[in-house]
Amino acid sequence: MMRMSKMVLVICSMALLSACGNVNSENVNKNQNAINSEEKENAGKSEKETVTIKTSPDKYTWYIKDYVGKNVASFGYTSLSGDRMDAYGDGYLRLTLVNEEGNEIDTFPESQSYEEIVLAVKEVKSQGDKERKLTEISPSPDKYTSYIRDYTGRNLVDCGYISMMGDFRDAYSGGTIKFVIITDDGSYVDVSDEEALKKYVVTEQNIEPNTELKLEYSKDETGAEYSNLVDSQNISEIELYVTSIEN
Repeated sequence: MMRMSKMVLVICSMALLSACGNVNSENVNKNQNAINSEEKENAGKSEKETVTIKTSPDKYTWYIKDYVGKNVASFGYTSLSGDRMDAYGDGYLRLTLVNEEGNEIDTFPESQSYEEIVLAVKEVKSQGDKERKLTEISPSPDKYTSYIRDYTGRNLVDCGYISMMGDFRDAYSGGTIKFVIITDDGSYVDVSDEEALKKYVVTEQNIEPNTELKLEYSKDETGAEYSNLVDSQNISEIELYVTSIEN
């Protein structure tokens, strides 16, 4: 009789352990399912929904682009006044950058010692060791002083940019200099046409590289200077003498 009781106790113990194992397995499965469900839900929240921007029906109507999730450097451009802008047709909108604390971000320096790097290159298939010597331009000590660049030997289109007014310019610190284009054969160059600019190379300039450019900035009613609004400068334009690439 005692042996029978021991066997019953053993069987009961095994049944209880089996039941506990089933319960624990069920709990583990439920917990894992809950975790998987939560991960899927969070993943869905982190994925950015694709926003389709409507096509502009005419030149009078444009639809705001979707900027969410994009790197700031991948859209828009920095204007001469230092603002981040984006084009909408022939118009422009200023992009104000605000961080998570609600503070506006000023990511653009007031001045910098260099504004470009000029690289002398040649085609891979070209022969010979002939190299073009580049003029070393003095670094700008502050926003009030810049040094004229060497444009000789450059393709005309690489010397500057076409401004909103349709003339051809280059930026120096907070100011700009207008280019006057003079061809060797007296032909007219439409400086508002990028393809026309590509057909010429600069052979000479009337202001020597490293000539000092002095800038004076405008001030507000309190006497504080505007960071990127130039009131006057000692050089306002440069004559570039060019020849056709075909010649």
